[in-house]
Amino acid sequence: MGRDKALATLHEQLQEKVPISSISGMGGIGKTELALQYAQFHWQQRTYPGGVCWLRVLNGDVVLQGRYEAAEPLFQQAIEIDKIALPENHPQLATHLNNLAGLYRSQGRYEAAEPLFQQAIEIDKIALPENHPQLATHLNNLAGLYRSQGRYEAAEPLFQQAIEIIKIALPENHPQLATHFNNLAELYRSQGRYSEAEPFYLQAIEIDKIALPENHPQLATHLNNLAELYESQGRYSEAEPFYLQAIEIFKISLPENHPYLASSLNNLAELYRSQGRYSEAEPFYLQAIEIFKISLPENHPYLASSLNNLAELYRSQGRYSEAEPFYLQAIEIDKISLPENHPSLATHLNNLANLYESQGRYEAAEPLYQQALDMLEQTLGEEHPHTKIVRKNLELFRQQQQG
Repeated sequence: MGRDKALATLHEQLQEKVPISSISGMGGIGKTELALQYAQFHWQQRTYPGGVCWLRVLNGDVVLQGRYEAAEPLFQQAIEIDKIALPENHPQLATHLNNLAGLYRSQGRYEAAEPLFQQAIEIDKIALPENHPQLATHLNNLAGLYRSQGRYEAAEPLFQQAIEIIKIALPENHPQLATHFNNLAELYRSQGRYSEAEPFYLQAIEIDKIALPENHPQLATHLNNLAELYESQGRYSEAEPFYLQAIEIFKISLPENHPYLASSLNNLAELYRSQGRYSEAEPFYLQAIEIFKISLPENHPYLASSLNNLAELYRSQGRYSEAEPFYLQAIEIDKISLPENHPSLATHLNNLANLYESQGRYEAAEPLYQQALDMLEQTLGEEHPHTKIVRKNLELFRQQQQG
């Protein structure tokens, strides 16, 4: 059916208190994007007093408009109903366990997420045919959790298994294969294995161009990620056009003021900051912040990250008095919106400590470094790269004080 008609029909059904409404049709007609557009529009219009949330199951993340506390009991209820109403080890139970795990991962509650992802995988192996795409999705999601924790050696074989299953189970050049290639590339980028990451990004982009409509948001996402790789390598002139392409596709394919657009604008600003192109970076940071304020609820973690990044720009320029309030706002949002000891909060505390150290406010800096280190050791472990960076910052700070 036409997209406008489909959206109208879906909305009409939900107003009639239909508990579940599906969008059916053959693969490739854009059902996922249709659902996302519906959710985004009606969240912005405040149509539903209880809020709107949606899942991107393939990535293992819950894209939730600041309503973690509302979503958790709903996921838990779904699991309880599955256990009562369905046969043991039913695939739907695996899906719902995976979704709750995705919520916990989004919150940084990694220890709670892991056993749920593992249970989902075990059920898939019992209930589904060998090499089923759902198993690949759940393997991918557990691998994504391990990447978030810095458990790279545990993540890699799971990403690779997921890719092998998709190659067997789905047609050549399927969009899901592109997603899995991208995710393995992201792992390699996290490890600094840049030469291994690049061909997987390029394969993902090639599949997107073959399998998806022109200017599809997934292509934009993968172009953005390739740009981040090139930026990590200092290949700035190669990164910039991919960021710009991603931004143009998001502007064409998504509703105005979409968070994905804000994220890419923020990333382009980060590139310009890395190059010392401060005057060019600042307006993109400001645009990203403005879009996040429009498109997301108050005190959303994405807004905190962009505020932190703008503060980093001002610190790089020596504009210390302008930087501090943005760091403080980011930290305040983290404390409101994220679980205690979340890695993002630790990162922002570390950055504020850097600012205070730059200003010679040493008594204010040291406890922030220590807080950040304690949080990261607790949530990510002592050997995670982020933990090591903050530990090194604190060690250098103390050495300079002793010297």
